Formats: sequence, C-alpha cells, structure tokens
Amino acid sequence: MMESFYRTVLILTLAASAAFAGWSVVETTGEHLNDVQMISASDGWAVGAGGQILRYNGSSWRAVPSPTTRDLNAIKMLSATSGWAVGHQGTIIRYNGTRWTLVGSPTDKHLYSVDFADAGDGWAGGRNGVLLHYSAGAWRAAASPTGRHIKGIDMLAGNSGWLSGNAGVIYRFNGANWLSQASGTNRDLNDVAMYGTTLGYAVGAYETVCRYNGTRWTRIHQGPVITGLKAVYIVNATNIWAVGGQGLALRYNGYAWSYSDTTVTVTLNGVHFLNALDGWAVGNGGYILRYTSGTAVSPASLGRVKALFE
Repeated sequence: MMESFYRTVLILTLAASAAFAGWSVVETTGEHLNDVQMISASDGWAVGAGGQILRYNGSSWRAVPSPTTRDLNAIKMLSATSGWAVGHQGTIIRYNGTRWTLVGSPTDKHLYSVDFADAGDGWAGGRNGVLLHYSAGAWRAAASPTGRHIKGIDMLAGNSGWLSGNAGVIYRFNGANWLSQASGTNRDLNDVAMYGTTLGYAVGAYETVCRYNGTRWTRIHQGPVITGLKAVYIVNATNIWAVGGQGLALRYNGYAWSYSDTTVTVTLNGVHFLNALDGWAVGNGGYILRYTSGTAVSPASLGRVKALFE
C-alpha cells in the first residue's frame, strides 16, 4: 500500500513539473518582430518591422520611441544603458540609456546582424556581403570576404569572431582577416553562436544544424521545414535552442536534439535565454513567447518530443 502511495505521489509530482514547463504566448503586437535580447529578468528588448522597438519591464512589453520607420533586424545590448540595432537600408541606431538615436551608416544595404566584442569594437553584416566595423567611435565599411548575404555574427573577442551567411558560408576572424571555413552544407545559414573557442552552432534553411568542435564544422541535421531555423542561442554546452519557421523550436539537452512544442505556427525569428529555465522568442505577427520551467526536467519527460536526432 505504501509503495503504491509513493508511486502515485511521484507520478503527480512529475505531472506538475511537466505542466510548469514549456512555451506560452505572452502577447502579439501585429508587426513582425525580428530579434530579442534579455538583459535581466526585469529588462529586455525586441525589435522588428517598421522600426518597432519594445522593452520588457519585468511584467509587460511596452513600445518605446523609435528614431526610424525602417525594419530593424538585429539588436545587441551591451548593458542596460548601452545598445545597438541595425536594419533595412543600412539603418543603425544606438541606445544611450535614455533614448534611441540614428547613427551615421556607411551603407544603404540591408543589415541583418550585429555583434560587439566590447563597447568600442563591433561588427555588422548584411545584404550581398556588406560588412561594417565599429571602432574609434564610428562605423566604417570593411573588406568583406563574401558576396553572399551575411546573416549571423558572433564576436568572442576583438581578435576572434565568426560570421555565417547564404549558401552555407562561414568565416572566422583572427584579428586581421576573415578566413573561409568549410561548413558541411550549402544551405543558407541564418545565424551562428559560439560557446568559447571549441563549441559552436550555425543554423539555417531546411532545419540545417551545423556544429563546430574546435577543429571543424559538421552538418548534423537537416529537416523538412523549408523556412528552416532563423536563430540559435547557447545557454551552456548542455542547453542550446534554435527557432524558425512554422513555430519550429529545437532543443539540445546535452545528449540529443529534440523538437519542442511552441504552440504556434508562425515563423520565429529570434531567441534569447537568461538561463536554462527562462527564455524568450519573437516572430512574425509580433508574437512574443516565453519558455519557463521550474525544474530541470528533460524534454522527453515533458511529452513534447516529436523526434530526436544526434
């Protein structure tokens, strides 16, 4: 009888944990949202179509004044008082802790990605391989290693960084030059994220996932969703997320990748996690989703797994 009682308690406890974990829609704004970055549990930013800028205050997302009506595609917050966003027609805007302002841009081509090694050293990339470098307080055109659209940039340091783009291009920065890397795919790679110098992931069309092991890149997955994956975020080596078309979300738990149910079918364009238990995603139609989990229960325990790979 006692054994039966404890088994019942265990089942109920697991069920409660499962119910507490997963994705849910927080709100929709109508306008497409393209990127999101959280600074803390009570401070976050999202940018999107028409120059839309939203800020999270710990309880709700509110629109803030934007200096542009052009689409904003990527955001990089350096702190609560300093940040950058880039977008269509070479748009670059900067946050100074009080307001966002337009900054002079050396290009009129669409910018799709931005990242900074530190407050004084940043990179932005975009259409037809346009590449910009921020140093000495100004943005300047930089020699680009590719004519393909640059979709993702991740800078580890001033002398170490990566970019990804269309047709499977990946380049590594050594402090002086961007060097071509074999990616293992010819699919468009929409984003790249590094976790130190020995682990990285790039994701793209047809659910393509490529992994870097410190020596080389290898394609480890490709799936049926043509829109594929738009963004990837590494919390740590055993907790990695990627999101994309048709509400697609993939999670790596240290052993395998699995499909996670987001409850939506819109394209998700950006993802960011504060920690393994708290994350956000944004997408078309202004969808804002939040992932929460009170426990470290694996996706398989949640009954959310559709398929596994790797």
